[in-house]
Amino acid sequence: MCKCTHGHIANTHSFAMDSQIIKYRNITKTGGIPMAAPRKHIRILKTKEVEGMDMLWKTGTATREQMEREYNIKGDRLKKLCHSGYLEERTGKIVLGEKGIEKFKKEGKEYQYKTGINNAKHDIRLSEKYISLPKETRETWKTEKQLHSEAQKDPRYDDFKKRIVESHPQGKFQPTPDGAVYSEVHDGYIAIEVTTRNYKEIDIQQKQEFAKTFLSGYEQL
Repeated sequence: MCKCTHGHIANTHSFAMDSQIIKYRNITKTGGIPMAAPRKHIRILKTKEVEGMDMLWKTGTATREQMEREYNIKGDRLKKLCHSGYLEERTGKIVLGEKGIEKFKKEGKEYQYKTGINNAKHDIRLSEKYISLPKETRETWKTEKQLHSEAQKDPRYDDFKKRIVESHPQGKFQPTPDGAVYSEVHDGYIAIEVTTRNYKEIDIQQKQEFAKTFLSGYEQL
């Protein structure tokens, strides 16, 4: 009887200890104790995640909804990607993080699209256009910076710039479209330009003239 009783007491004591451990863990999770386990850094990126980061390199900014819908980047995985520095969330908008930019630069990628908080709505529309394209067409995407760089090397560029500057009342010169993709129908690259209500007609004409001079077509969103 004694052995049985002692064994029962020991088991009861062990159960009580286990309960305390579980309770302690629960308190830690809920923040009762100011000591939470650090989030794990991501070591291996999924193919879809790299594709999503590639889009952000080319278009600048996307919404949470876009990243989830097209690339399945959401919830805890999104948090870990941000914590690891591959992505960054700014007021609910997703952009490339420093580690993501560094990764692509090491791989030799150039001409990153310039984005900013003030241009978020514009760039989100550009991202939506990118998402709507077939994957093989996305691969041909050229950013504004790449288009400008290539145009500068064209022997027609100096005359083009002079003509555009002289035709603008304030001498403004911002003719490069947001991007361009290859079109088999046009047998060349067509410009993609997202316009907003702040665009004046003469500003749009500059983009169209760029496309007419250096590309094979023009699409306005």
